[in-house]
Amino acid sequence: MRPCALARLGMNYRAVAARNPCLVYAHAQGFRSDSDQAGNAAYDETLQAASGPAEIASRAPGTPMVLPSSLADKIAGLTILCSVLAALAHRGRTGQGRHIEIPMTETLRAFNLEGHADEPVEGPTGLPPSTLQARRARRTEDGLAA
Repeated sequence: MRPCALARLGMNYRAVAARNPCLVYAHAQGFRSDSDQAGNAAYDETLQAASGPAEIASRAPGTPMVLPSSLADKIAGLTILCSVLAALAHRGRTGQGRHIEIPMTETLRAFNLEGHADEPVEGPTGLPPSTLQARRARRTEDGLAA
């Protein structure tokens, strides 16, 4: 859900934490809440295009393409799980709740571009050996092999 919808329903962190300050509140949204895109809806395809996988996948066929998997949703889900577990451990030690925001675009970008952390993210992205056209599955006697 977009942040504005949660606020309108009285279900944003500020509203529910006022009732239960020990709450661990995790919220995934397409873009960071402090960005100019914070209120935009985001779908897996949008997130893949905005964060790099579609461009990385273009290296082999030559045109950007969305991966045939809900990659952004899965990575965000795992990130939420890890974040909530850490927040629950923190609450167990301190009694304090936490507000966890998972901006899906930035989460997917960090996952995909972790090897480029010290480089600016401008122009083509991706680890060159993994994006070569020659690197593909090949037919063998018993199926395909990488």
